[in-house]
Amino acid sequence: MTSRNRLISLILILAFTLSGCAVSSFKGDVESLSPETATVIGRVQAFRDDERQTLSFLGGSNFFLIVRDVSSGEVIQYGLNDPAFFFWELPPGEYMILGFIGLGVGHGIIRAQFEVPAEAKALYIGDLIINVRGNDNSYSVALEDKPVASSEAFSKKFGSLQGEPERAIAQFEDILAPKKRVIPICSDYWGTECTDWVAGLEPIYPPVDQNAKVESLLPTFTWKSPSQPDVAYDIVIYKEQKIPRNYFGVVQDSLPGERVLYLQGLKRPTVTLTSPLELAHSYFWSVRLRRDSVVSTWSTVGYVDATDVLRSGLVHILAGLVKGTGRLFQFSTPARY
Repeated sequence: MTSRNRLISLILILAFTLSGCAVSSFKGDVESLSPETATVIGRVQAFRDDERQTLSFLGGSNFFLIVRDVSSGEVIQYGLNDPAFFFWELPPGEYMILGFIGLGVGHGIIRAQFEVPAEAKALYIGDLIINVRGNDNSYSVALEDKPVASSEAFSKKFGSLQGEPERAIAQFEDILAPKKRVIPICSDYWGTECTDWVAGLEPIYPPVDQNAKVESLLPTFTWKSPSQPDVAYDIVIYKEQKIPRNYFGVVQDSLPGERVLYLQGLKRPTVTLTSPLELAHSYFWSVRLRRDSVVSTWSTVGYVDATDVLRSGLVHILAGLVKGTGRLFQFSTPARY
């Protein structure tokens, strides 16, 4: 770990320690098996520039996976400890791992879906590999089907009489990991003018601003077009899901939550919604390019994580250190209409 990452991690660890109050959405591993629920198991390996990151500090968690119950909308933060296996108690239903938050690795989007069948007792959903790189905190996420280590850890914790867990590997959301050829949006193939701030098609309306607001619940979205001809556009909109991080008990992060719109094959770089959004809500959105069976990656924007800077109390010292890439565009709707 570099001195920069040690400094940021130390400050965030201090913030955890000073917060002093628990958030009700935090959960950890189940300690005993229940006949009414399944035990969902797997493993997480987090890296920064290929260096393995610890998930524990002073006996507690410093890494969390954000899981959403698709049916109820409940969001749970599961803390992980080394050696990074997890054992979650979940009733039957559909779930999505929205993203991750961790000291030394920042936060990012995952959106991997899995289902807990009604009769399941133990379910292996995969090994999650997260690799964060560079000063801009760009990251990649992969799911591997390697159940042996997780199954052995499950048997060691609960006894071999429980049997082998069923394999039901989580699947990335279809539009984020399409089964088609994907070419990065910042490439000559698309002719996109990317910048250090916007990777992809720059929005015109709503503008590139974390505090952007639209005036209508049926807004018209517009964005710049690439230099290459004969392309089509896809657009996606998600509700914002706020994630309490509990540093000093007041600060929240957010991730894309429920998907409310997906359109593909638009011929022009604009679209007007036909179904209204909700009043006083915040949303994420993005666009990508499409040509025949080839799609681009989604357009994203860089950011400075001001919440981390504020938590540290060292605004001027760390303002240039705590930043990232790969965030979808954001906007909010009016409180009255």
